[in-house]
Amino acid sequence: MTPPPSASSRRSWLFAIFLLAATFTAYYPAWHGDFLWDDDNSVPHGFSQSRYYNLSGLGDIWFHRGFHQAHQYYPLTYTMCWAEYHLWGLNTTGFHLTNILLHALNAILLWLVLRKLNVPGAWLAGAVFALHPVNVESAAWIAERKNTLSCFFFLGSLLAGLRFWIPELFQPSPACPASPASKWRYYWLCFALFVCALLSKTDTVPLPAVVLLVVWWKRGKIIWADISPLLLFFATAIATGLMTRYQEHNLGAHGKDFVISWVDRFLIAGRDFWFYLGKLFWPYPLMTIYPRWKIAPSPSLAWLSLLAFVPLAIVLWFARRSWGRPVFVAMAYFGGLLFLTLGFFNIYYFTYSFVADHFQYLASMGPLALACAAIAVGYRRLGKLQLIVAPLTAAFLLALLGFLTWGQCRAYANTEALWRTTITRNPGAYMAYANLGNALLTDGKADEAIAQFQKSLALHPDPQIYHNLGTALLKMGKPEEACADFKKSLEIQPDFAEGYSDIGAYYLEAGSPNMAVGYFQKAMNMQTNDPFYPYNLGNVYSQKGQPDVAIRYWEDAVTVAPDFAPAQNALGNAFSTKGQATKAVEHWRNALAAQPGLVSAQVNLAWVLATCAQDPLRNGTNALELAEQANKLTGGDDPIVLKTLAAARAENGDFSNAITTAQQALQIAGRRDDLPFVNALTRQIELYQHHQPYRETVTAPLYDH
Repeated sequence: MTPPPSASSRRSWLFAIFLLAATFTAYYPAWHGDFLWDDDNSVPHGFSQSRYYNLSGLGDIWFHRGFHQAHQYYPLTYTMCWAEYHLWGLNTTGFHLTNILLHALNAILLWLVLRKLNVPGAWLAGAVFALHPVNVESAAWIAERKNTLSCFFFLGSLLAGLRFWIPELFQPSPACPASPASKWRYYWLCFALFVCALLSKTDTVPLPAVVLLVVWWKRGKIIWADISPLLLFFATAIATGLMTRYQEHNLGAHGKDFVISWVDRFLIAGRDFWFYLGKLFWPYPLMTIYPRWKIAPSPSLAWLSLLAFVPLAIVLWFARRSWGRPVFVAMAYFGGLLFLTLGFFNIYYFTYSFVADHFQYLASMGPLALACAAIAVGYRRLGKLQLIVAPLTAAFLLALLGFLTWGQCRAYANTEALWRTTITRNPGAYMAYANLGNALLTDGKADEAIAQFQKSLALHPDPQIYHNLGTALLKMGKPEEACADFKKSLEIQPDFAEGYSDIGAYYLEAGSPNMAVGYFQKAMNMQTNDPFYPYNLGNVYSQKGQPDVAIRYWEDAVTVAPDFAPAQNALGNAFSTKGQATKAVEHWRNALAAQPGLVSAQVNLAWVLATCAQDPLRNGTNALELAEQANKLTGGDDPIVLKTLAAARAENGDFSNAITTAQQALQIAGRRDDLPFVNALTRQIELYQHHQPYRETVTAPLYDH
């Protein structure tokens, strides 16, 4: 007996709530996970990208070519992350919970789509998709927001498309009768959601082919009236696909790692297909970086994985009028959604491995739906026994998957856990050792980081890893060894700009600016869009006593990247030294807009605002605010910061606290035997005692710690 609509509706809501609760419970270990590997692409948290969080940064996400030289063109994904930053800053919990919510909603949408297609066990397929551990990489990793968000729009577009192409699946209600106009509204809704999916991640380009596949499945044929409305979809998909291919090339998907014959590409595709299918039915072991296969035309196993498609396709085609049709549709969907990642097109990630769990996030829904439909059909054949067997086996399956997902989430708790887990499961993953070394170096464990970098280089000599090893050696106080590693990076890749910059920095630190110039110049010539290189050249000429040349290079740096705080700060210092207070203030303000916590800019700007002889520039309130921020950031024991704070307090008429602060600075400076500084503070105290604002020219010594 068919339950009344109200009962059916209540069951639907209860099941949706169950899916949400089960998903959030299984993913609990990932709720408070840290930023990982390439999360900085989605949520920049380095000072050089702080402009990303302004309104101008939102414009960059959509329209600025420079932003997308280091990112794929996924503006909707980055816009969502931009909006979330304004809700909870860099608190990772908010980002993780949003991603898990999207994953749960995708499971609900999958259930709704399958239910409309009358697929048996649609509810089980939605639950299995929600709790399957192979999806942890997409749902527990902030950088994979592009997967969960694009899937949400993909399924929404497909649901709207079913109303347009197969309206007989939807019974019109008296309140909403079917009409040609309403039908076309669903068409445009389908297209709009498809565009949103593409702007989130272009792996969704097969959607128009999926629509035709579903139409063939339900009707047994495809006519021109089905194809013609999809021409706009296909054109849009091809355009965005070509853009993605161009971006992948820019990101580094070329060179020796991508010299692969077409025979090998087909062999890789065959092995990839069966690998992904196997992980759905035996999800162990799962890892962030799988071994990169070495496939040649000779091994019989590689050919077997490819040739296995022939008998499979023949059997399914001849059985297409019965059980073979849904199986063919599920497998065709699976292969179609994987097609872009099977090795026929270069993807930068192939540098590390030809497979990744997140590549099959969308594709996995086909085989999972097929398997769950088979289970549901099997239940029906049990008769009354299914009332006992079905709940028990389904509960066991979902509990097992949830347990595996919980365990897999623990690997994504922090960077060190992620890479140690990866190394345990794939000891040959050179990038895992390198990334673990980076994490240890960030935590101040330079000696442990060096050991990891050396393990990585033993597996795969890489210029970037030599750079990281050299950086760690510098922190250990071994500049000569560091320079040797920087030079090794150039032996591997002669056009490695960062290697030249590293050597230039070494010579600059060693007091040999003339040697540094040539290396920095080579680096700048190779990477004209990187502000670090002209900035470094400016530092060289500043050290050589040529401030005008230094200013020219620093101005080149801010032309390339207006939000590059170090160069803006350097220009402020340079113009301050030249007595050009107005320009100095402008550049310091630019530096603080890009990097609000830059102490040197805070201190120098506060000093000028409190002491400059040019009254229009004086601003005691702003000076006090900046000086207090700097004092808090430096721990309250830096005499120059305290001196600036004293001047700011005096400018605001708080002479009592100004004198106390100046005396505190005097005591700290005296302990450090800084006699010129002690004399300057003594004079400052005398002026404060007579209630005279401390007016010193803008050429006062700058804070450059």
